[in-house]
Amino acid sequence: MSYTRQEIDGSIERRVITGLIVDDAYCRDALIMTKQRYFKADYARRIFGWIAEYHKKYKHAPGKEIQSIFGAESLNLREAESDLIEVFLQDISNQYATADSFNGQYLLDETKKFCEDRAFEILAESIEWFRLQGKLDKCREAVRNFEKIAK
Repeated sequence: MSYTRQEIDGSIERRVITGLIVDDAYCRDALIMTKQRYFKADYARRIFGWIAEYHKKYKHAPGKEIQSIFGAESLNLREAESDLIEVFLQDISNQYATADSFNGQYLLDETKKFCEDRAFEILAESIEWFRLQGKLDKCREAVRNFEKIAK
């Protein structure tokens, strides 16, 4: 598997990951509605997984510990993926260090929109895939099993 550098269009995936890393209340609330599959960037999905595991065990955001987590996990990554994550985490660290404040409630509202949008996008892709294969029963099943995003 090869990795290519992906530019996150900005903002929402990056801001969600940043919030999950730096803010305990945001991390607790956002993890309820956010799923790993909602992230398009491979490395954002990977970091999200680390954060979710950390929060499950310690009940708070990892903060600066994300660097230690990355250090341990990077041993299991391909060099290209490790490099992408290192740059991503460094960019987040630099951005957060210069930020005046963190508005967790606003970001939580934006995160709900992001999760809803991605959930619908994933559902639409599934429905289209099954429809093209002539599996209409699977289309109906996908719609029935759709989970509403709860805040």
